[in-house]
Amino acid sequence: MTHANSDVDPVGDMQYRKTNRVVHKYHDRVIMLVTQNCPVYCRHCTRKFHTTEKQQSYFAEGEGSSYDADFEYIAAHPEIRDVLLTGGDPLTYNDRRIEQILARLRDIPHVEIIRIGSRYPVLLPQRITDDFCAMLERYHPVWFSTHFNHPSEITAEAAAACDRLLRAGVPVQNQTVLLKGINDDVETMRALLCRLLEIRVKPYYLYHCDNVSGVSHFMTDIERGNAIMEALTGHISGYAIPRYIVTTKLGKIPLEKSYVTQKDGKIILRSHTGQTMTINALDDVALQAEVLPQHD
Repeated sequence: MTHANSDVDPVGDMQYRKTNRVVHKYHDRVIMLVTQNCPVYCRHCTRKFHTTEKQQSYFAEGEGSSYDADFEYIAAHPEIRDVLLTGGDPLTYNDRRIEQILARLRDIPHVEIIRIGSRYPVLLPQRITDDFCAMLERYHPVWFSTHFNHPSEITAEAAAACDRLLRAGVPVQNQTVLLKGINDDVETMRALLCRLLEIRVKPYYLYHCDNVSGVSHFMTDIERGNAIMEALTGHISGYAIPRYIVTTKLGKIPLEKSYVTQKDGKIILRSHTGQTMTINALDDVALQAEVLPQHD
């Protein structure tokens, strides 16, 4: 099924690609598409074209080509302080190959943070070995982004893999995609987010499903996503609340409804329970407020 406005590259990887692997969309950070291979090919993947097309990918050259131009680009742009290794999945490479990439990045003085995006903790947690974690520890600060979509994916093995990363000083955050019929109900999403906190993984983003060619049957509407966010905010720990966003060629756009509006020179604040408070200014000590009765 294909949506009328679907795209093989809805987030603009090819538009912002500067070298074979480097995509520079945001001022102070880049991604490196280090591979087109994955341990599993998610049906909703933003980069389906990159990872599954037999004849071509987002690469300008082959995956096996030299990394020199990629590292040279990053070194020549001192505004780049954050590099995300993604793909495909970087952990399809062995530890030695990953360490070579990390070492080259650590040789660039202005690269402060290195992130790795991988679904291996979910789908093949045995890949997250003690040796791998010890290697990452040599290149801190290293952050890790993974991709749990449903509470049933948080197995004992997955929790242990995340624990190994955390014990090596690698913070782990999660990016969930809102998927119709999979996790687009409040109870499933609440269970996922709370379970992530139990295994010390921070919910980071809730992605509105990208309008990738062939995945429109997974897409909800934004109203549904906002209804879920409204039902979560204030009802579970703030640590468990991700940002609800859509990724576009303009960048990541927040989709959450505002809890602040202005009318007739007043600021109206709305709580998670629907109560409202009207104030003259956010720093008005008097807080001249009109508060609705609270209902349990």
